[in-house]
Amino acid sequence: LGRHEEAIDAYERYLGVSPDNRDARMAYGMALERDGRYSDAARQYALVLKSDERDVEAWYTLESALVHMGRYGEALECSNGIIEVSPENRAAWQRRGEIFLWLGRYADAVECFERVIRADPADTLTLRRLGEAHEKAGRHEDALAAYTRVLDQEPVNIETLHARASTLVHLGRYNEAVKSIDKIIVLQAENPAALFMRGAVLEKA
Repeated sequence: LGRHEEAIDAYERYLGVSPDNRDARMAYGMALERDGRYSDAARQYALVLKSDERDVEAWYTLESALVHMGRYGEALECSNGIIEVSPENRAAWQRRGEIFLWLGRYADAVECFERVIRADPADTLTLRRLGEAHEKAGRHEDALAAYTRVLDQEPVNIETLHARASTLVHLGRYNEAVKSIDKIIVLQAENPAALFMRGAVLEKA
């Protein structure tokens, strides 16, 4: 479980003696974060960045702390810092897309996710998030295409089968939606969400 409070105390005492030690300050911030003290952790990461604005790890950890606090606009500023230093970093673009999703900026999220997928077409996690971005923007045909690409690689991905069924319902393609739901039920006969959805879709079909 970790003795976070004791670790935090040890780092605080060490930094009292060696305040410019970058690695100690990062470790201190991470210990604070593990203790749920995200605001305090963010302050430590910001101090590291004050000394070196090109420290990608500090940008990442600050971004993570800000996301935990729901401060997505500030997290986006961190993403800008990461992309500036490491413009081809796929993980950074994927996380940037996630932030745009939380901000409701779906077109920007799509652009980020598509950039990741161009570099790695087999990235099913990002394909799934691309589908979600399209779905939230009301572009159901594009969402369906993304979910279908995920299922081409992971045909028994229950979460994506459910998302695909939901998108088909939005498109009024109820019989296809039922087929997608039935695949879930074959895998998990007692899946309550799938059983309920099947009944609701059959009412419309």
